[in-house]
Amino acid sequence: MKSLKTICSFSICCALLVWISCAAVVRANNEDFFPIKQNGKVGFIDKTGKVVISPQFDSALTEDDVTFREDLAAVQIGDKWGYIDKSGKFVIQPKFNFMPSLFHDGLAQVIIKEKIIEKSGELDKSQKYIVREETFGFIDKNGEFVESLKFIEEETKFIEGLASAEGR
Repeated sequence: MKSLKTICSFSICCALLVWISCAAVVRANNEDFFPIKQNGKVGFIDKTGKVVISPQFDSALTEDDVTFREDLAAVQIGDKWGYIDKSGKFVIQPKFNFMPSLFHDGLAQVIIKEKIIEKSGELDKSQKYIVREETFGFIDKNGEFVESLKFIEEETKFIEGLASAEGR
């Protein structure tokens, strides 16, 4: 009985080691460009420290310590956001006013519009507060809106073809 527990424990430890090693390799393969900031502009270096995309952007989005996902990065020029490829060329021109998400399963969530509303307090009508309402949408890698996903109103991302959504 003791040897069975030992074998099971050993097997579980080996499986965890393999899983951790594979996760590290996948992460290293997914992220081979890293943001740098020079003179107030953002660019990218590779694993060796060589500048591969010269600093020319005002900002770059990072999610979970990753800047490029599915070979695209979200960068900002002025007050607009767009997506570049690993050569630094825009694949989706800067046209989004608000920071989008990185791509997951070929889709990225963006804020299509934002509306600021002033409301009165429920108990004290003289109290005013501001409410920000956002309308989210998804784009594909061509920058086209995916009309069939317009019902998703919360911030989310697709992972393995699924996204969280709340029904009405």
